[in-house]
This record gives sequence, C-alpha cells and structure tokens, in this order.
Amino acid sequence: MLITRRILVAALSAAIASRLQALPASAAASKHLAFTTPHSNYVTITVGDGPAIPAVFDAGSIGLLVFGPVKGAVATSDAPIVRTYGGVTQYHISFATAKVSIAGLSTTTPIKIGIINEKSCVSTHPCPVLTGAALTAAAQKAGRIAIMGVEPGASYLENPLEELPAPYSDGYVISNGGITLGKSGDSGFKHISLPPFPQRPGQIHSSNYKQYNNLFTSCLTLAGTSVQNACVPTIFDSGNGTISIPKSSLATLPTAPTSCRITIGSAVDWSFSANKGSKAFPLGAMPTQAVLGLPTLLAYDIEVSFKNGTYGFKKLAHPLPPTARRSI
Repeated sequence: MLITRRILVAALSAAIASRLQALPASAAASKHLAFTTPHSNYVTITVGDGPAIPAVFDAGSIGLLVFGPVKGAVATSDAPIVRTYGGVTQYHISFATAKVSIAGLSTTTPIKIGIINEKSCVSTHPCPVLTGAALTAAAQKAGRIAIMGVEPGASYLENPLEELPAPYSDGYVISNGGITLGKSGDSGFKHISLPPFPQRPGQIHSSNYKQYNNLFTSCLTLAGTSVQNACVPTIFDSGNGTISIPKSSLATLPTAPTSCRITIGSAVDWSFSANKGSKAFPLGAMPTQAVLGLPTLLAYDIEVSFKNGTYGFKKLAHPLPPTARRSI
C-alpha cells in the first residue's frame, strides 16, 4: 500500500511539473496585487523597515513617494526638489534609499525613493501648508501614505516594479479588480508598441530594459463638438479619475451626456457616454495630451510590458457597471 501511494504521489508530482512547464513562464510566475477597497486604486506595500502602508497605484508617474519619514531608509546627498501634481498641489521632496516589498516580493536592492516633507499649492491656488504630524495626518485621512509611480520610461526615481526579481519585473496587467505582476501570457490582448526614448541626463531606470516613451496615439470623437477623429498623444494613467482630452482640442467641455468614441489602432474601439459633471464617466481636460484614466478599466484590462515596450488592451466581454468605477 505504501509503495502504491509513493507511485501515485510521484505520478501527481510529475503531472503538476509537466503542467507548469506547459504554461507560459509569466502565467506560472504571476503574482496578484489586490486593490485595498472596492472603489480605490490603492494597494498595500512595505517600505524600508516600516509597517505595511496603502499606496496609490499610479500608472502616470515614475517612482515611489512616501508622506513623512520612512523607518530604515538611508538619506542621500541629492538636493531637495518641489514637484507639482495636477498643476496645483506641490510636494517638497527629499531623497533616500530603501528596499520596497510589493505582494510579498522585495526589490532586489534598495532603490531611490522620495520623502514628502511638505505639501503646499501654487500661488494661484492658495492652500494650507502641511508639514510634520499635520502632513502625516492628512495623508492618513486621505487613505494613502505613498504614491507608487509605475509608468514606463525613466525619471529621477526608479520604477519600483522594474526593480522586482524577474519575471515579475517584466510588466503587469491592471484590471478593475487589481494588478497581476509579471506578464499574463493571455493571448486575448491586442498590443501597440511604444517608441524608444533616449535617456536624459539625471534620469535613472532599470538596466534590465530599454527605455520607452509612455505616450501613444489615440483618436477621439465627441458627438456634437468639433472633436471628430482627433488623433492626439495619449497616456494611460491609473492615478487619474477621468477620461481627458487636450485643452487645445475643445474650449468648453460638454456638461450634458455626450457620446464619445476612442480608437487606438486596431487595439481599442470604445464608445461610451461622458460629460464634465458625470459621476460614472467624468470628462476632463489636460494641457497637452489625452488621458485614459480609471474609468477605462470598466471596459478593458490593460497589460504594460516594460520588457517589450508595449501596451496591451483586452476588451471585457461584459463591461462593468458605472457603480464599479474606482476613484482616487
């Protein structure tokens, strides 16, 4: 009987090993990173020797910014900077190095991160200046202690996902339910290629991959407006809660529901209703480019490949209801 059991165990082990070998390496080695709440774009990470903290999963910026001090981080000699978000909010940032843990995976070495020491606003939009305990309290009230930028490309900080051990560093898939680290191996995605982009002085990025431009071209149509198949530079940004068009495309955004269509080569053909005041599909404007924000995840899963420099789009067989939309 014991011998028979050993034979059965050996046979099952061989079958499992064979199945894993038959799967694409990325599918066998993927890791899921869930959003922390049903309607947020926050994920849980660990920085340095500190506790687990909620972070914005931001596909429209590069690098990790943390509000307040980080236990175990080592300060660098870099000069502090001021970074502006949304044209209004200003973060005063110093720099340090620390290991980052994401979905139980740690960066292979300590990476350069930004420490937000002060929050203020541009002069045209006055707001209270927050530092110290007040800054930490405001971040906790907002529900996130960090902003994790995972956009393809290079900046003055590393992309934390690119610094994870392979193959999880190859890219990720984002859906309305969370993120899968590593390429999915799913043949249902239609891909577009990003153009190579030369590195600029002072920028850093993973030495494992080439550097790519984060912009691609989408063509926009808004019924009843002058925007008719207008093809413009576009970014996917999970840190943006709207579908936005360049300000130069239209002087005034429609406030009544408007039929919209977005095409991206042969990868995307998406029609929906949106307007400036919409709670389901809010329409916004950005200075020079279009933005596919969080509402996109109601209709598409998106695969980002750092290794190949591509975006992949997979249309959902049944689009999710507007009540499932995430916000920032």
